[in-house]
Amino acid sequence: MKKERVSKDFNESNMPHNRIEVFKDIMLNRSNTLFSVGLLLLVFAIPLIIAVIFSSQAIGSFNEYTEENYQQLLLTLNTNNLLVMIGIMILSIGLAGSYKIIRMLIWQEGIFFMHDFFKGIKENIKNFLLTGFFIGLLNLVTQYLYFNVSVSEYAIMACIIVIAIFMPSVLFILGQSIIYKLPYGQLFKNAILLAWRNFYTSVPVLILNAALVVIPTFLQNIGYILYNLLIPIFIAPLLIMFNMLYTDTLFDKYINKTNFKEIYDKGIYRNGKSRN
Repeated sequence: MKKERVSKDFNESNMPHNRIEVFKDIMLNRSNTLFSVGLLLLVFAIPLIIAVIFSSQAIGSFNEYTEENYQQLLLTLNTNNLLVMIGIMILSIGLAGSYKIIRMLIWQEGIFFMHDFFKGIKENIKNFLLTGFFIGLLNLVTQYLYFNVSVSEYAIMACIIVIAIFMPSVLFILGQSIIYKLPYGQLFKNAILLAWRNFYTSVPVLILNAALVVIPTFLQNIGYILYNLLIPIFIAPLLIMFNMLYTDTLFDKYINKTNFKEIYDKGIYRNGKSRN
């Protein structure tokens, strides 16, 4: 099993000086590793892709919504969204391993690719699965409330509030899980505080992530299928890296600078000092 190592034959002054340079450096010099992450993500994403395509076709088969087919529509919707939830949870297992690999890339650490990928799954599967479950559940409940005409406005409002609180926190939950060994409740609490204390940046980052989910709704037929197949390979690894570099910035600012100095600015060379 071959281990990927950071070259020893480099001038430390050529190391990335900030997180933008980290992103560029990994894109240029570790693109093969990113591509390998993307291929594994595709494997774990296949059940979700199938569920999403099946769901779109099933809902699209209702040419019109009438009183006669209303109950059948709700049953189809709930069944499809349950399958989507399962698909999200399977994908979250792959994300646990992918986050581990990309964390090691950002920190300039040597990698045993498959060993470290499955190690990441073993170490983080609980938190990633739980987060995936909550995302899938919110999707199921939101669509049920949207299509159910008998639901009160208060229930819809409560659902919107839950989404507004939880979704901006997701990136911080996942980012913390890879670094800190904390109970899920503490991760969630920290994530909410970080997300809303920095809402002016966390909300745009969330919108960027959400846009990649919304884009396929504007595509049809083969374009729709190709997009869903290609996004895990080429876009998802870059997006994960972007998300982690963003959350690392805030972790350093609010947590690492005081409590975990050994990982503060790790992987970055600033002011003549290496943090590796």
